[in-house]
Amino acid sequence: MHENRVVLKFGGTSVGSSENMGKAIDKVLKAREHYDEVAVVLSAISGVTNLLLYAGRSALYKRPKDTLLQIKEKHYEACDIIPDTKLKMQTIIEIDERLAELEKILTGVFYVGEVTPRSLDYIVSFGERLSTLIVTRALKARGYKAEQIDAAEIVVTDSHFMNATVDFEATEKRAEEKIVPLLGQGVIPIITGFIGASKNGQRTTLGRGGSDYSAAIFGDVLDANEVWIMTDVDGVMSVDPNIVPEAYLIPELTYMEAMELAYFGAKVIHPKTIEAAMRKNIPILIKNTFSTSAGTRVTLKREEDEFCVKSISILKDASIVEIRGYGIGMSARVLKEIFQNMEEGQINVMMVTQGSSQANVSFVVPTDDVKNVKRILLREYYERFNIIDNIAVVSIVGEGMSRKAGMAARFFNAIADKHINNDMISQGSSEVSINVAIREADMKVAVQAIHDEFLSVKACQ
Repeated sequence: MHENRVVLKFGGTSVGSSENMGKAIDKVLKAREHYDEVAVVLSAISGVTNLLLYAGRSALYKRPKDTLLQIKEKHYEACDIIPDTKLKMQTIIEIDERLAELEKILTGVFYVGEVTPRSLDYIVSFGERLSTLIVTRALKARGYKAEQIDAAEIVVTDSHFMNATVDFEATEKRAEEKIVPLLGQGVIPIITGFIGASKNGQRTTLGRGGSDYSAAIFGDVLDANEVWIMTDVDGVMSVDPNIVPEAYLIPELTYMEAMELAYFGAKVIHPKTIEAAMRKNIPILIKNTFSTSAGTRVTLKREEDEFCVKSISILKDASIVEIRGYGIGMSARVLKEIFQNMEEGQINVMMVTQGSSQANVSFVVPTDDVKNVKRILLREYYERFNIIDNIAVVSIVGEGMSRKAGMAARFFNAIADKHINNDMISQGSSEVSINVAIREADMKVAVQAIHDEFLSVKACQ
C-alpha cells in the first residue's frame, strides 16, 4: 500500500560513520516501499557541531587547525559510503573547498577578536551542509535521484541567532516552490536540519533539538502523512532501562504525554518538535536506525488501555532555589520580578511551589544555572534565599491519570514506603504529569518503586 509523503530525520549518530550512513540510507529506501514521496532531514555527523562551536570560540585566541583536521577526517571517513570512485573524489574536493571557506571565517574571527551569535550560526551550519552532501552523493552513486537542499533557502526565521523562531507561512511558500516539484519527480530531497535564514538571508540555527524541529517543520510545510525521527534507541521507554531493567517500549503516546516527558528529562524528542507537529496533527514516529523495532507513535489521541501512567521521566543535575520572607507570596510584584529576572537571565524554571503561609517560594532549575541564579538574586533585594543541590526531578506521565482518583497518593506512598523524603512536589496544569523533587542519591530506589507501582502487571488495577 502506497501512501503519499513522509519526512525522515536522522540524528548525528545515525550518520556518524560511513557504516551508519549506509544503514540510514537503507531505511530511506525501505520507506520508499511504503510512501510515494520521501524527504530526508539530516543532522551533522555526531560530534561535529560541538567541534564547530569549539572552533568558533577558540578562534578568538588561536587558529584551531587541529579541530579543523578532526572535522576533515570525520567527513573523509564518511565518504567511504560512496561506491563510485570518481563521485567520491569529487565529494572530497568539495569538502576541502567548504572547509577552506570555514578556515577563512575562523581566521577573520581571530583577527577581529570577536565571535557573535550570528557568526557562530554560520560556522555551525557547515556540519549539516557537509553531511547532506555526502548522503546525497551516496544515493546518486546507488542510482537514485537525490538532491541536496540547503534549508537556509527554505526555512524563514527571525534574526534571533542560535535560537531562531520560524515563519511557517513564508517557509511553506518556499517549500511548495522548491521541494514539492522535486518530490513529484521522484527525487529524494536531502535537507539540512537545524538551519534556517532570516528574511534578509542571514543564516540562523533553531536551537537545542533543532534538527528534530526541522523535521517537524518540513512535515508541516510539506503536508506529510508522518514524520519519522530516526535515532539510536528503539523509541520512548517506560523508564530509563539503565535504572530499571524491566523497562519496556511504549508503542503509543499523545502529544501532551510526549511533551511532558521531553520537558522533564526524556531526551528522545524535543518539545518544539511536538509543537510543530501539532499544528496539523501530523503523527511522529520515533524509530531506531539500527533495528527493526516498530518504535513509538506520537499522535493527538491514542487508544485507552489499562495503564494510567505511560512513562517515568527523570531529570538529574537539578537544584532547588528557596526564597523566604513573610509576605513574599502576597505581593504579585515580587513574584513577577523574580520570574521576570529568571527569564531575562535565560534560566529554565522547571517546577514552582509556594508555601501556604505565602512566606516562601521555591523553584527548580538546572544546576548549571545556579551560578547565574545567585548573581540575579543578589543583584536585586532577595537576600533570604537558599540553594539545595544534588536534586533529581522524577515525574509520572499519562493522560489517563486525570480520570482516575488516587494517583497522587499512590505516587507519594510508593516513595514514602522507601523512606525517601519529598523536597518539593507539583502537578502539571494539564493534569498529564505529577512531579517530585528528591535527593539524587535516592533517585534509583524511588524510580524502581514508582515503576513497580504503576508500570508493572498490577498497574491501574
